Order: sequence, then C-alpha cells, then structure tokens
Amino acid sequence: MKVDPMKMKPLVSTAILSSALGMFFASNAAAQSLWTGGTGDYSTAGNWTPSGVPSSGTAIEINSGEATFSGSDANYERAATSTIDGGALVLDNARFLNGRGGPAIFNMESGSLTQNGTYFIVAQNNAGTFNQNGGTVNLDLRRGFFITDGSAGSNTGTYSLTGGTLDVNLNGLESNNDAHNFQMGRSSAGADLFHVDGGTFNLRNSGTLGTTDKRVYIFRDSTFRVDSGIVDVAGMTFFTVGRGVNAGRTANFLVNGGDTDIAVTNAFIVGGGQDGYMQMTNGTLDILQSNNGGGNFWIGDTSTTASAVVEQSGGDITVAGQLLLARNVNNNARYTMSDGTLSAEDIDVVNGTGLFEFNGGTITLDGDQTSLLSEAWFDAAPGAFAEFDGTSTTLAIPEPAMASALAALLALGAAAMRRRPRA
Repeated sequence: MKVDPMKMKPLVSTAILSSALGMFFASNAAAQSLWTGGTGDYSTAGNWTPSGVPSSGTAIEINSGEATFSGSDANYERAATSTIDGGALVLDNARFLNGRGGPAIFNMESGSLTQNGTYFIVAQNNAGTFNQNGGTVNLDLRRGFFITDGSAGSNTGTYSLTGGTLDVNLNGLESNNDAHNFQMGRSSAGADLFHVDGGTFNLRNSGTLGTTDKRVYIFRDSTFRVDSGIVDVAGMTFFTVGRGVNAGRTANFLVNGGDTDIAVTNAFIVGGGQDGYMQMTNGTLDILQSNNGGGNFWIGDTSTTASAVVEQSGGDITVAGQLLLARNVNNNARYTMSDGTLSAEDIDVVNGTGLFEFNGGTITLDGDQTSLLSEAWFDAAPGAFAEFDGTSTTLAIPEPAMASALAALLALGAAAMRRRPRA
C-alpha cells in the first residue's frame, strides 16, 4: 500500500518535542557561568549567573566588568571552555593552569587577561588550547610560560595568536633553566604549537640580581610558527630550537611571513642537543644583540649526534653576529639557501661536519670574505660570484635569465671565432 508522507503521523508530538528541546537548551545554558559582577571578586557566588562560583569544569564567559582571582600562589584551574569577550580577568599572585583536571579551551576575543604570578601553562596534564583573536594578554611571571607541563602521554598544547597583543615578562630571580623560562614540549607528548598569524607577541626578561639568564627552549616535536604579525623577543640568553636529548624527535621553527626579532645575549640555536629544523620562506628574521652582546646564529650546538638543518627559500635573515655551523664535532649541521637574503658578520664552520649549500639568493658579510667560494664546506651553485666593495662582501648567483644571456653571448663569441677567416 502506498503511503502519503504528508498524512503520516509524527512519532513524537510537537508539544513533547518542544518540551524536550526546551529542557536541552535550558540545561546547556545552565552549564555555563556568566560573569555579571561588574568589578569584583571572582570567588563571590553572587557575581555569577546562575549564582555560584564556577568549578574548573564549568564553562565561563566574561563579557563585561572585571573579575579578580587572587591568592598566595593560588591555582587558577580550567578544565572547560573559557571566553573573554569585552571583559577583564585579573589573576593576582596566581598560577594559570589550563587543562588541569580535563581538556580545556581558552578563547580571548576582546578585553584583557592580566596575571602576576609564577606560571602560565596552556596545557597542564591534559590537552589545552589558548586562542587569542584579539584583546590583550599581559603576563608578569616569576617563573615560566609553558605550552605544556606534565608527564601525560596525550598532553599537547596550542597557543594561537591571530590578533591583539600578548606581552610576557619574565621577572624572576631564579636561574633554574629546567623550571623557568619560555618552554614548549616539556610534556612527554611534546608536540606543542605556538602559532602567530597576526597580532603582536612580545617576550621580555626583566630579571635582576645577576640571574638574568632567561631562555626559550623548544623540545621534542614542538613547533614555533610565524605566518604573519609581529614577534619581538628581547633579553634572552639563548633561543634554542631542539633542546635536550630526545632521540627521534625534531623541534621546528617556521617563518612564512611577518616580522620576527630575536635579541639574545648569546645565540639563537637550531639543534641544541636534539634534532632542530628551521624553515624560512618569507617575512623577516632579525637575530639581534642584547645588552651589547651576542646576536649569534649557531646551527648545531651539542656533543650528541643530533642534526641541525636550516632551509631558506625566501625572506630576509639578518644576523648581528656570527653564523656558525657545527660547533661540536658530532653535529650534522646544514644550511641550504635557494632564495632570499642573508646578512651576517661572517659564516664559518667549527667542525668538518658542517655544510653551507648556496643555490640562490644574496649573502652579505662584513669585510673581505670572497675566499668563501673556495672553501670545501661552502657548496655554491655554478656561476656564483663574490664581490668585495671595500667594506662588505656580496655573494650571489646570477638570475636564470642573466645566466642564459651570458651563455648565449659566450656562444656567439665562440661562433664568431670559428668563422673568422685565416690570415
């Protein structure tokens, strides 16, 4: 028998369905706490709707006013979604522990997050994400900024900056490199991501008492990536891509656009104990001096057999100090350049395992370094030339069109010689 679908009775009445949907949306609305307390204490029940201090597992939203969470090194823990969109959250003498007790996502749309405390951790023992699309995040930390912390095998963290400003100031007096500083990949999973695709990231060291040794460490399979926006790092002793001994793991530093400044009192390092990889395709990277020293670029700085690889296919890299390959005998260090520009005081290899492959682009070095083209470790493509103008040396490879024209001109000259009549 053929049934007219227009005459079929619904399996559930409209009234029952409406009631069920109403309860569903009501229960989900109730699962989120909305800040309505103006300028007040985060831990006051009446400052939230519905009334009650939200647990770490309750989603929250702050879209107006200012909520202050304070305590003597108290833990501000999140295991749910948090959103700041027009309001302010102040963490006074508190630790920020996202992903503590469960996975967590923190969304910064507009407004501000201000913290003075010991640690800011994006993923603490669980997967954690911090999405900053706008607003201001201002962190004054006595110890460290960690993307992950903990031993959980599934523990990974992501900080995504697409707008607004992230200011991180490391002001502690401690010099314990394992417990402090800016670190990625501290967890055993070690596949963290710090991604800048807009906005501004500022990292500063204001530590005193002679212990101003602050560092950036990228461990295991973590990636620091810049696609657009501004990255300004100043006052660090080292910025290391590939820290520690993590066999079979590769830390990554990728620059595909934007403006990146890294000022170090010693060196920017690719391959500092474990494998390190850097890719430069576009944008600018300036490795600068800090406190009137440093500004060096070391590719391979370890006594292990780790590899250190830099590939530049575009963009502009400026090194205030030296570019050194294979600072230890066991390093496998390689710089491959196919386009873009590179400027440095000089380029040198400390041990014989270093190799510079020059296939394109332009290199500018201080003084007369035209002899680079004859070095066994400097592998230049055919046609490469070096010119010293009395102050600096420029190394380049003719553009394909110029090389073709030169080859054609030489061919014409050879043909003319062959046709010349004998005397």
